[in-house]
Amino acid sequence: MPERLFKTYNNGVSVLVWEIEESNETLLQQLPDRIKEDPVFTQINVSHLQTEFLVGRLITGKICEYLSIDFQGIRKDSHGKPHLKNVKWEMSLTHSKAFVVVAVHPTKAIGIDPPLPNNKLKRIMNRLFTTAE
Repeated sequence: MPERLFKTYNNGVSVLVWEIEESNETLLQQLPDRIKEDPVFTQINVSHLQTEFLVGRLITGKICEYLSIDFQGIRKDSHGKPHLKNVKWEMSLTHSKAFVVVAVHPTKAIGIDPPLPNNKLKRIMNRLFTTAE
């Protein structure tokens, strides 16, 4: 299963990390038809960008399911920031090569941008994360 982490933190932030392993065909089978017809999706011509879009919708739906949030889709504001449709929860959605991450909070604006592993990150990792993280 490509779900690598789901966690709700004491501050109310919930995060879902997904490693992309599925094909676009498999993803499309798992998503409602309205995603296939989404004008944003239909204008994406690059396969890996389509995959990131589809996984973003899939895992946003999953985190909403885990938290009993009514997931009706994602809309973007004039600055391109994603928001849950018809829900007051705040969200952030990002992708980094083979991973897609979504974070949500019931009231506070949030942002998530996972760094790719590199030597500098490895040197300071023990200051940023617990062993389990």
